Amino acid sequence: FCFMLGAVVSATDPVAVVALLRELGASKRLSTLIEGESLLNDGTAIVLFLLFFDFAKGIDKTSGEIVVFFIQVPLVGPCIGLAFALMTLWWLGKVYSDALVDISLTVVDCYLVFFISEEIAGSSGVLGVVTLGAYLSAVGKPYFQVNKEVEETLHHFWGMMTYGANTVIFILSGVIIMTLLLGEGYDHWKMSDVGWNILLYIFLNLVRGLIVLILYPILSRLGYGLDWQNAVIVVYGGLRGAVGLGLALIVHEEMHFSPHERTLFLFHVGGI
Repeated sequence: FCFMLGAVVSATDPVAVVALLRELGASKRLSTLIEGESLLNDGTAIVLFLLFFDFAKGIDKTSGEIVVFFIQVPLVGPCIGLAFALMTLWWLGKVYSDALVDISLTVVDCYLVFFISEEIAGSSGVLGVVTLGAYLSAVGKPYFQVNKEVEETLHHFWGMMTYGANTVIFILSGVIIMTLLLGEGYDHWKMSDVGWNILLYIFLNLVRGLIVLILYPILSRLGYGLDWQNAVIVVYGGLRGAVGLGLALIVHEEMHFSPHERTLFLFHVGGI
């Protein structure tokens, strides 16, 4: 159960931090680093959550089943995402400067990759969609840059979709969590739990800072590079958000756990 909580609170959400960085005129490199970490972090957190969720419910897995799990869930989804990315680029090569077709293709791709990965392949739909987006962004730029208007339209569309989806998730999660905590779950948490929640938040940031410090010699020399000022912001930017809230709601709806366990899980994740 504790490992499951750890997997959930490890999922970061960079939306608020990236929005603030853009307002302050921070470098695009820093925003990309924080967003990129979140993309891989969320997918990894969901995979670990699924494994520990089964363990917490008392479902035993042999070592062979765990090996198959770590092959199937983290790897099959990205392969599906890569296959769809290649098909999308082939299709885009047959279309010339049509914003409607480009937007429709990317939207359909995301839903198909997620559905096939999750429901048919039993893999991670999140990692599949991340792979799809990363490949299209890295390799597909020439296809979208043929017409500057098409590129800008696509960028604005997905910016609007991202903003809308995050807003809806935060509003729904906030309303549901507060309704549950102040309603049926009110008798299952105490004011002392607020103090434990604050300590948990401090501990998470200290651990994040320690990890960044340990990896700093590598991070400063690879990829975009990372100086100590940006490293401080990366540590601060490890806020939790929509993914953690969604996973906490899944745990709360699982009747295998006691009402006290479900309420405290939701309380601590929501507080973080």
